Amino acid sequence: MNTAKEQLPEEKPASNLGNKDEHREFATTLEQYLDSVDESVFEENEKKTEKNIETKDLLYYVKTVCPLCGKKFESPKVRSKYLRMIHMDNDYCKYYEPINPLYYEMMVCSHCGFAYNEEIKNTHLSDVQRKIIKSRLQKVLLDRSLTDYGGVRNLDQAVETFLLSLLSMQGNQGLNSIKGMLYLKIAWLYRYKKNEAKESYYIEKALLSLMSAYKNEVFQEAQKEINITYLIAVLYFRTGKYPEAARWLERILRRQNKSVQPAVAKQARELWAEVRQILRKTK
Repeated sequence: MNTAKEQLPEEKPASNLGNKDEHREFATTLEQYLDSVDESVFEENEKKTEKNIETKDLLYYVKTVCPLCGKKFESPKVRSKYLRMIHMDNDYCKYYEPINPLYYEMMVCSHCGFAYNEEIKNTHLSDVQRKIIKSRLQKVLLDRSLTDYGGVRNLDQAVETFLLSLLSMQGNQGLNSIKGMLYLKIAWLYRYKKNEAKESYYIEKALLSLMSAYKNEVFQEAQKEINITYLIAVLYFRTGKYPEAARWLERILRRQNKSVQPAVAKQARELWAEVRQILRKTK
């Protein structure tokens, strides 16, 4: 029996470790490949997935009771996971992909045609107001059937839902802040359509309603008053009335307190700088 210790073979470096140059070359190759994947493959797959999803699959349906006629119906809303804002104008007009929730803001009763959002839903309507609204809706729908707004909506149908809502709100002076926002959102919809004439018309209507709201309504929250002040300034700016825009912006900039949200204060300062530059050029 051989008692001599068996000699183990000397370990050698693994052949796949290579030299330092090979390490660097491989790392470079990996980095280049990762860059190409990040910039193309994942984005392309996401776009393909979005394209394969039909608009109806981006929606869900809420059960609600019409505050005017008391009947039940379902209204479409956009699933939150599909909401992706890509841009916002200075008057808060937002642009989304692949679907715009503004198209589905209004709930339209499939029985009587009353159109409302959450703010209008929570607004008290007197018996007299209810009778007037019902009469208006009956007249406008007398010679035509009510469009089905309970599914996918196009841009024209979105405009119709807001106009139906305005039809109900007309004449109610206590709701000028609500009407002002309805007018403004219709202006946004026409902006999407690139219809400048209609957009300008509804911006003017929004401005008049918001001015009336500022003068006559009592705001329970200071921030709502500030938001309306800012919107009045922006709408003056968009209509080319720069001195008026400057005066309304000053109302915000003078208020150095917690009631002014930092985001609104920042927007006001940026717009003020732009307005001041324009006014200097026109002198």
